[in-house]
Amino acid sequence: VFDQGSLAAFDLATGNARWRMPSVGISGLWFDEQGMVYLNTTTAGPDSIRYSKQIDLGRQTLTQILKVDPKSGKTLWSREGAKHIAYMWKKNIYTTDSSPGSDPDGEGLGTITGIVEPAFLRIRRIDAGNGSIVWEHTEKRYPLDMHFHENTIQLIFRKDIEQLKVWTL
Repeated sequence: VFDQGSLAAFDLATGNARWRMPSVGISGLWFDEQGMVYLNTTTAGPDSIRYSKQIDLGRQTLTQILKVDPKSGKTLWSREGAKHIAYMWKKNIYTTDSSPGSDPDGEGLGTITGIVEPAFLRIRRIDAGNGSIVWEHTEKRYPLDMHFHENTIQLIFRKDIEQLKVWTL
């Protein structure tokens, strides 16, 4: 069970808490074939909840993925700044980061400020064993849709469709 500031595991028979882990900004849980827990969360500390109406301009909060042992609640590894898990299949963890940019039609108009931010897509495969980045695929365009199925990633763009096949050893 997770709430605004923690993740907890409970004993099904008694309802007693087995362990609790502080984590602010949890947005999802993923489970692999061995039952390990992967947590989409942030690096924010408990003070960000306590003083939620205040903004600390000096504090940088990053996205974070944690691998947690479901029996003990021990964090096995963490990966900061890799964006959140979008898909898991077997030992493959995929994260995505993308932006349509400020000029999706290529008209050169930009935003009100006149600054044009380029569109992009970044897909990363994370090693489930240690949290390291195994590979990264980038595009200088934004997909209209993205679909993961086992070891295939299908990307739909304005003018074409791209299919990526991921081979693992």
